[in-house]
Amino acid sequence: MKKIFLITFLAILLVSCTKKDTGFKTYFNNSTPANPNFDIEIVESFELNNEGSEQILNFPADVTEDKDRNIFILSVRNKKVIKYDKEGKYIIEFGGLGDGPGELQQPASIVCLEDTIYVADFTTKKINLYNVEGEFIRANNSSQFSRSNSLTGKQDMFVSQNLEYIDDKDGFRVKSNLTLLNKKFNEVATISNLNETGNPFIVNTRIHYALTSKFLYVAEKSKDFYRVNMFDHRGSKIGIISKNYSRIPFEDKENRFVKSINSKHKEAISNLFVDYKDNLWVDKTQRDSLVDGENILKFKVDVFSEGVFQNSVNLGLEYDPFNLFILNKVIKDKIYTMHTTDNKVIVSRYVIKEN
Repeated sequence: MKKIFLITFLAILLVSCTKKDTGFKTYFNNSTPANPNFDIEIVESFELNNEGSEQILNFPADVTEDKDRNIFILSVRNKKVIKYDKEGKYIIEFGGLGDGPGELQQPASIVCLEDTIYVADFTTKKINLYNVEGEFIRANNSSQFSRSNSLTGKQDMFVSQNLEYIDDKDGFRVKSNLTLLNKKFNEVATISNLNETGNPFIVNTRIHYALTSKFLYVAEKSKDFYRVNMFDHRGSKIGIISKNYSRIPFEDKENRFVKSINSKHKEAISNLFVDYKDNLWVDKTQRDSLVDGENILKFKVDVFSEGVFQNSVNLGLEYDPFNLFILNKVIKDKIYTMHTTDNKVIVSRYVIKEN
């Protein structure tokens, strides 16, 4: 009985939850994990690359899977989608540069929903639809996808980040919004004014978000606070997850990307992911780790379950979310590490350990 009381008391100390007149909950977390035994282990991995073939992968920047776990890599510079089976064997490629049916100009993101492949094209403002065999179905010219530079899907809905360009007496600036749509591309809700900047560089405009079967998580773009907003699938705000945080400065000051954003400190959150148990992974920004002039970072995440901080985990994978040279994406029980300039993708299968 005493042990049960002690566990309950500690849980209250680790995270406090309040519900104000706003109608949503706020989860305040400190740095002490609720479950220090929580861990994530990489159990196997393989690599997709261009060895022994023509240059198929050319700046791989996004990935999705179909229901059979076949892999679809978005190869940005040659405007193609490359399909592999779940073991990494090359199957087919489709798309390609052009303005004809099924061709692409500036592909930005890819998602598979109900065995249909959706590719957002930033230049044409369209979403190209293909079946899993790579056959073009149609292009959707919905205004909600105008200037879409990211797209994700879950069950029967999509979330698209849209950029609104404004040039008036107050000067040029870019606003970032998230649009929630059903599978017929009808707008369900728009979460507006998530960010406004006068610098259109992608690091300044991108919004970090992740979609689960219950929630849409959206990270606040802040250098001072560690906060993630929780929305339901109707776009209503239902909660805030926060964790204590101290500002982290840029140390790699000679980096051209650092110079371009004109900031002394990093954003608190670098990205959001969701695992196969619908836990939220928050990629908290890290201090620079300069080795021979290169900034070598590891993929480390804070894991939350229903707003409560479980533990911090170092997955040991390389990562470079700021320069976009090494990107990670989590799909079910796999982590895809995309080395964009080295034209390779590391596919790692993981398991969650909670005892």
